[in-house]
Amino acid sequence: MKVKFSSNSDLARAWANQSQPEGKGNSMFFVNENVYSYGYHYVAGTILEAKDGQKVAIVNGTSYSVSTAKHVGEVMSASIKLYHTFKIPFGSSFGFSSFSVDKLPFILKVMTKEVEKLSEKQLRARTSTHNFYMALHKVDDIKELSRLFDLPVPNTSSFKYFGEASKNAFLKEKI
Repeated sequence: MKVKFSSNSDLARAWANQSQPEGKGNSMFFVNENVYSYGYHYVAGTILEAKDGQKVAIVNGTSYSVSTAKHVGEVMSASIKLYHTFKIPFGSSFGFSSFSVDKLPFILKVMTKEVEKLSEKQLRARTSTHNFYMALHKVDDIKELSRLFDLPVPNTSSFKYFGEASKNAFLKEKI
């Protein structure tokens, strides 16, 4: 068992593979299912078990610093090859620094608000459809997370502005 890793990408891969209970690098470390950037205050990612038994990686989508963003990128890259991986916002700004399944309903509400903001921005966009596709990706993540963790799956029409933004984006692509 290798305890000290020479690169963050090697450490992230060892965490994702769950081949050992812990590992340390220069600025990242992991203990069991959680991988951290610089300290216990920032969980860069965690591995959870969904209701159907499959493993799911949750990667922290809350910005912190440039170097931590690089760590999150390493975690995302390592986990996406092995698990259904979601990049979602969580962190101390939400009143907690780690992620657990019981916090998922709150996180889904935050993600829903993000969808609504992106959809509203799409309605004001002159030519770009970028905001709509970002919103669409988040809607897909919300639905899949809800399904995996046996939570009520929202109907697409329940997202404020999303239907209008969809039509708006479609018309812009026709031009």
